[in-house]
Amino acid sequence: MDNEVVARFPPELEREIFETTACLHPNTIPKLLRVARRVLSWIEPLLYKFIAIRGLEQKTERDIALLRILETKPSDFLAQAVRFMSLDAVDWSFSFGAGSNPARNPWSDVELEKVLRACKGVVNLLLVGDLADRAFLPMLSDMRPQRLAMMADMSNPRLDFTLPFFQNITHLWLGLFDELRVTLYGGSLQEIWAPSHNFARLPALTHLALSSCTSRALVADLLATCSYLRALIVDTQEAMLGSGELHDPRLVFILESRNFISDWDVGVHGDIWERADVIIRERREEPEEAI
Repeated sequence: MDNEVVARFPPELEREIFETTACLHPNTIPKLLRVARRVLSWIEPLLYKFIAIRGLEQKTERDIALLRILETKPSDFLAQAVRFMSLDAVDWSFSFGAGSNPARNPWSDVELEKVLRACKGVVNLLLVGDLADRAFLPMLSDMRPQRLAMMADMSNPRLDFTLPFFQNITHLWLGLFDELRVTLYGGSLQEIWAPSHNFARLPALTHLALSSCTSRALVADLLATCSYLRALIVDTQEAMLGSGELHDPRLVFILESRNFISDWDVGVHGDIWERADVIIRERREEPEEAI
């Protein structure tokens, strides 16, 4: 990049061309970064539009590069670049016996907090973690995500929906942390959900999804008390007793086999919210078409 390539188009058009190419064909990004310094400044942030921390027991090469950015880039680089984050805030060494491995390079609390506070521009967040073990919400306090998929201990008193972190959330997808235990070790799922009035504390919430929920009472209460909800999605592998009595066009059941985390990854590009909105819209249109 020592010799700058002379621009043949207006800067705005040139930038749009390169950014569109990078978005449609991500495999071309490494080559695009070498075209010119101005192209590097446009395209490099796209490399960090989506970041994933897949467990705290071992930093990957990409994790190390992320920490290096904090030292080499402007302080607002990650805030401007990162929009989607998958944070698996669990030390998985207990599952794989890596605790005694001297080669481990785990995340420290200081490192994790630095990254999370730098990524305050995240709009779509997947959080997997037990809030009873680590004070994650203070680390995330600078974020104001609009969409949150969270697998956590719903009985934890630290789960305070009045915190500023939750105030901009329009789409909330909740799974029980106990699902991880069932996935790893088998057994039955213990459903302990937050009381329905907690969700009413979310001022911007319009879409709510509950993973592995079989509580008819909770669903009925949510429909009755959360009139602002446009969609309530229930992802369950078991029949919900008396669900036929829940006549509300906003209620959508997902009965197929699903994976909470992989579904969120897919949802970065097209998700259950869109499908639910289509189903609900069709339901509301049916009476008009029948007239």
